[in-house]
Amino acid sequence: MIVRAQEFENGQAVLHIEVEPAEMEKALEDAYRHLAKTVNIPGFRKGKAPRSVVESYVGKEALQQEALEDLIPRLCKQAAEEQDLDIIAPPEAEVLDEDPVVFKATFPLRPKVELGDYRSIRLDPEPVEVTEEQIQGALEHIRERHAVWEPVDRPLQFGDMATLDIEQRREGAGPTRYEGQQLPIIEGVKLPLPGFVDQLVGMEKGEEKEFTLSYPEDYEIGELANRSYEFKVKLTEVKEKQLPELDDEFARS
Repeated sequence: MIVRAQEFENGQAVLHIEVEPAEMEKALEDAYRHLAKTVNIPGFRKGKAPRSVVESYVGKEALQQEALEDLIPRLCKQAAEEQDLDIIAPPEAEVLDEDPVVFKATFPLRPKVELGDYRSIRLDPEPVEVTEEQIQGALEHIRERHAVWEPVDRPLQFGDMATLDIEQRREGAGPTRYEGQQLPIIEGVKLPLPGFVDQLVGMEKGEEKEFTLSYPEDYEIGELANRSYEFKVKLTEVKEKQLPELDDEFARS
């Protein structure tokens, strides 16, 4: 391998590399042996056809292309090491001449960053005012994150978590059943159907209830507008959200 030219531009090193005859011949021989094992040539077992036959069968250009596909990456790696190039990605290669083979390899180089006198830069921090309202809001947010749901023995109300067995039926279709479904009872929520949670408020654990609900005529999902469903629900558990006390123990946790 002979490096005939070297240029550095735009964070790249461009090398013009000439392949020496002995290197090219060895690469052609390796390519022939590989092709002989993979190409079906009439009258010969795989790997047994002479090089002249293989070259005649696949073509001289195909044999050379096979050789260069293996040779060029190896020579690029060797050239980068010899030229002490700090490359960050494989190079792009372009064959310029074929006799002898000369190719251009473009190597992307690691950029050199020169830091200025950054230690002399000073910024005065801007004062930040935190209000009592913001502090209380942050504390409540933390309490909500550490809240636990505890079973209670009372009628279901807004803010609770309900565990339900639900049987849902649409006219003309069979029932769909869901067991152990947990549903937060949030006032004004429209899921799973507008008015569904309102039907549940006031129910006791173990109580069953049947009701029919319809999607409104102007419902945003057109295919559901005016569609009615019959529900049979059983409330199996009522849970209440318990927030931790704002005390020293909570602060330590």
